[in-house]
Amino acid sequence: MARRKKTRTINKDRSKLIKPTFKMPGSKAVLGVKFIRRKLFPMNVNRYFEGFHGRGNMFFNYVFHNGKAKEFHLNDLNQHYFMKALKEYNGDYSFVDEGPIRKHHHKFWFEHEPCFERELAESYVCRSGAKFTVNIDPKKDPHNKLTNKNKSSGVNETTEEKVGNYYCRLNTIHRFKSARHLLRTRNTFLHNMDYLTFLKQFELVENDFIYLDPPYLCDQEVFYANINHVEFLDFCLAQKCKIAISGYWSDLYGKKLKDWNMVKIGHASTLRAADEYGRKPVVYDYLWVNYDLPTS
Repeated sequence: MARRKKTRTINKDRSKLIKPTFKMPGSKAVLGVKFIRRKLFPMNVNRYFEGFHGRGNMFFNYVFHNGKAKEFHLNDLNQHYFMKALKEYNGDYSFVDEGPIRKHHHKFWFEHEPCFERELAESYVCRSGAKFTVNIDPKKDPHNKLTNKNKSSGVNETTEEKVGNYYCRLNTIHRFKSARHLLRTRNTFLHNMDYLTFLKQFELVENDFIYLDPPYLCDQEVFYANINHVEFLDFCLAQKCKIAISGYWSDLYGKKLKDWNMVKIGHASTLRAADEYGRKPVVYDYLWVNYDLPTS
């Protein structure tokens, strides 16, 4: 039986709020949806904290699905300025080009001086795995503005055109605007410091909720400085508030968090190459929580 080909839909009503998604390795763009749909997070808390917010995908999933808190505190050492740009940018987004992603886009933004536009453009131009050449049917590109047809590549033109390399300018802007709206209307506070310094400045109470997605303790490559995982786990075990920790399996986490509830979720790897049939290998993320989960 032939596999059904997936198609990407674009929201044409750009007056409505959409869930912003900004993909990168380890960004929880996919897992965030699964965590919320399986009701693994408390959806009505006093304060919401993230020690490693990354691209903000978990926060956006949470608030888009009506997660409520009096305050949202988001912290990250590496991606802080991206979230700051999402929240504070007041321009017209005219810097967003229509796809496909080409080498000159990457070169232009890589050499550009730091600014909000550069931080936002990096999320769709320089994300991991981006290809910088895409084959387009000349009939759809009569002036050859997008790219030249490369017959030697052997790639089907119409298929390659529709994958993530060819992004829609208006849809990209719509995601930026929706993210800005959610960050500005949900009483959010952005922080840029070590996770431990960040969390220790608050007097945490029982109905506070902390989501932590630390650098992985495994053989997989990480794109940021690692942490002292023993110190990290000892801090979490000493808290009385609700805490959720996600990551790959490790004996240290399994031993330290043996009394916590654990959920195992499989998903397609974003870092490993697909096989000859285009199938990505399945990897498993684990979620450890110190509160009760729904029995279903």
